[in-house]
Amino acid sequence: MHSIQKKIPENLKVISGNALRNDDFKMLENYFKTDEEIIVINEGLLRYLTFEEKRKVAQNIYELLSKYGGIWITSDVTPKKFIKSQNNALMNFNKNVNNITFRNAINDRFEDENHIKEFFGDIGFELFEIHKFNEVKDVLYSIKELDIFDDKIEQTLEDAIVVVMKVKK
Repeated sequence: MHSIQKKIPENLKVISGNALRNDDFKMLENYFKTDEEIIVINEGLLRYLTFEEKRKVAQNIYELLSKYGGIWITSDVTPKKFIKSQNNALMNFNKNVNNITFRNAINDRFEDENHIKEFFGDIGFELFEIHKFNEVKDVLYSIKELDIFDDKIEQTLEDAIVVVMKVKK
């Protein structure tokens, strides 16, 4: 068993809230300095939301980044083909997630990278960078630190992507 004992940076804030509520995002402003850009990072949220809900979260993040500057990093925009890779590697994974959460519908997934660019572009974002998960897996903290890589994870990540977005100028 590995022990992870790293100092948490002072500027890292983890705050409870509902990503769909604009008021919860406004509360975050108490933690930001107006002269510093911010980074919004999320994983494991958007894939469970409808496109209407995804739009609301994106609009909330857009408002923050429009005011403070910075970037949004998310792996939650992975296209539909990721579900196929996930199902091939982890039998019944998506079925089980759907049964537990009552969400995870294929209809609420992006078709491809063009769909992702169009959806977020309509809100006011530009995709600054798109990375295959396999390109960045070595710098993913838990995988590297805990040495948990195996063939099933490799196969699962085959079609996963991470995007970095910023507000269009």
